[in-house]
Amino acid sequence: MSKMDERIEQLLPFYTLGVLTPEEKEEVEAYLAANPQARAEVADSEEILAALALSAPLAAPAAHLKKKLMARVQAEAQSRPQPVMTPAPIAPSSSGLTEFFRRWWSQPGGWLMPALALTSLVMALGAALWAYNLQNELRQLRHTLATLDQDLEQKLTPFEATDTALRQDFSAQAESVATLHRELTTLRTENLALQREVADQQKALSQVTSQMAGLPVDNAAPAGLSTVQTDLTHQQEALAALDETVTGLTDQIARLQSGNASLQQEISAQRAAMAQLTTPNVQVMLIDGTEAMPNAHGHFVANPEDDSALLIVAGLPQLQLGQEYQFWLVQNGTPMRAGTLDVYDDGLGLLLISSAEQIGSFEAMGISIEPAGSSGAPESEMIMLGSLAS
Repeated sequence: MSKMDERIEQLLPFYTLGVLTPEEKEEVEAYLAANPQARAEVADSEEILAALALSAPLAAPAAHLKKKLMARVQAEAQSRPQPVMTPAPIAPSSSGLTEFFRRWWSQPGGWLMPALALTSLVMALGAALWAYNLQNELRQLRHTLATLDQDLEQKLTPFEATDTALRQDFSAQAESVATLHRELTTLRTENLALQREVADQQKALSQVTSQMAGLPVDNAAPAGLSTVQTDLTHQQEALAALDETVTGLTDQIARLQSGNASLQQEISAQRAAMAQLTTPNVQVMLIDGTEAMPNAHGHFVANPEDDSALLIVAGLPQLQLGQEYQFWLVQNGTPMRAGTLDVYDDGLGLLLISSAEQIGSFEAMGISIEPAGSSGAPESEMIMLGSLAS
């Protein structure tokens, strides 16, 4: 884009009005051809002037004023001697305004209209300046809008990264759940097979017992009875082993079911977190560690007009047995318990908050380490603090 010429920029309103000399007009048009921004400004000015011209209501002059004006023009023309037409000297250079007035004055009867011409020109210049000011305001508004778009994009970048990470975690959890489902199906199939085998063994044992009950007592054949007793002992041992295997498989299935339920709860929590992150008018506020926990940091995501929020923290160590992280919302200087924060091995914690009041009614938030299951006011100092004031 060509460099801006301040002198030609000052001629743009007069170019719009059409009062420049041919030389000035040619110079301005060459400048416009090489400067798209100036060309767009002139186009905007022409649209505004056209709108101003169409917005003025038409008013017909009174009949007696027209007659009076024409009579005066005829009287002046008869009393005035006819001038000798001589070529007008060509000035070395003249501005568009000088040429404009000279043309008005040289026309027949033009000397009667200078006041009207000056008034029209002043009004046109005023309209052009107004259009120029409107155009400057439009440029400023466009610049402000571009700045706001850039700020919004910068604020959304960490949010989009968090959203991507949560989606990846959700996919991984879903794959783990599917694997557990397949393992559970296999275990159930094996368990059913073992149960059928145990039933068969019990049936065989029952038959052997019945046969033994019907055998005659024969002291002369102790060897056969001993063999049957040995087989019975082996069957009982096998049955006991099968019972132990079934018990182990039942315990394993119970553990898998418990783990599956935990995974389902975690997936539900992640879905709720995703829903909270995509809530309209959501705001992200910071919560940082105090001197007691300087490496801790996190984000509080909420719509001030809603009663739910999402807390995401990092950098928290695992606590000793009997301790827990408790989250507090502060209203009028009074902390109110808002939930217990579970922290994973990597120091990441996630908590969905549901409050009885709007989140915007609280002025601060904090996290403290409390005895497990404690209630009432916090018993220790806050290890993380954040402001909720907008």
